[in-house]
Amino acid sequence: MFGELDINDLSEIKNPKEFKSQIDTDLLQEFENYAKELGFTGISYSSINFRIKNKFPEEAKNIILLRTNLDPRFLRLKTEFYESEGLLNEFNEKIKEVYKLSDFLRKNGFFAEIVDPIELEDEIKRCAEDSKTGIIGRSKAVIFKEGPAPKIFAISTNISNLPKVRGKGLNWIIEYCMSCGKCNMHCPEKAFDHKGNLIEDKCIGFHEGCEICIEKCPFFDKDYDTIKSKYDKKMKKMSHGSIF
Repeated sequence: MFGELDINDLSEIKNPKEFKSQIDTDLLQEFENYAKELGFTGISYSSINFRIKNKFPEEAKNIILLRTNLDPRFLRLKTEFYESEGLLNEFNEKIKEVYKLSDFLRKNGFFAEIVDPIELEDEIKRCAEDSKTGIIGRSKAVIFKEGPAPKIFAISTNISNLPKVRGKGLNWIIEYCMSCGKCNMHCPEKAFDHKGNLIEDKCIGFHEGCEICIEKCPFFDKDYDTIKSKYDKKMKKMSHGSIF
């Protein structure tokens, strides 16, 4: 579990033999408040897509997605280099906090199991897009309203009534990313092709610390609403221009 990292199961509470399937509003609020106390800056919920359901425990119906302020190097760096890059302690501390949240759910009668953020990273990103609260950008970081996430932590659960976002969500960011391309332009290794796709063999971020592409993303240091407002104004001007 956790790639090359030797981390044991840190759960202090076992999954209940019989578990509840619905969580009331007050308890969910308590869970979210606890997550904030532990330093998580964003939380959202998603169903587990049937195409990847076999990667998750049979009991799991939904997934809880947790974001926090992490070193941008976590975006692509392989776990075998965490220690040499000075990131191992940061990862270990955050995993401990995810286990605390999982234990909170177990203590209150629900099935909860941590999702491996290394081995199942692509599946977690898929769930983030399905949640309509995040979109995978050019840099391959998932962009949320609070900014791009170098790493998403997650808990699978049987809770059936978690609140979901409906509608198009953040789909506009896909087009925004294609017209922006700052991660592409500022990459010192030229690790993006002419279509903006990442060329893994050229990217040094997998084996040594490099955070340029995520730090150059406008969502990294600018307010979401400000970026969205400018984008909407640009689209409005373009639509008017096409009419005349």
